[in-house]
Amino acid sequence: MRRALTALLALSLSACVSTDFTTSVPAKLADDGNDYRPAIAKIVSEALGGRRVNLTTTALKSDSRLMIEPRAEPMDPFGNPMSGRLLGKPDDFTLRTVEGKCVLHHEDKDVYYPLDGVNCVAL
Repeated sequence: MRRALTALLALSLSACVSTDFTTSVPAKLADDGNDYRPAIAKIVSEALGGRRVNLTTTALKSDSRLMIEPRAEPMDPFGNPMSGRLLGKPDDFTLRTVEGKCVLHHEDKDVYYPLDGVNCVAL
């Protein structure tokens, strides 16, 4: 019985395939008429701890880079940041394709997020 379990465990572990993200290449969204912004905005929002994210209609359509500005500082009555400047740096994301699938790479954290249902093409 123990041998059978060991063999089953070895077989199941060998079936696990990990994605090699070092082979990924920059990509842009496929021009197939679909609006992928809600799916991408959801992933970016989750990556940024639930922060609300708005994407332009042209985001990732001709370029693989997506920069999200830092969270807005509290404003004074005149609409200027209370500190006098915006603090923080933008979060950089790159749309990439690996093994025929689209992923969003958070450059600062070196984390890859799969984009299920999103079509992209390599640049």
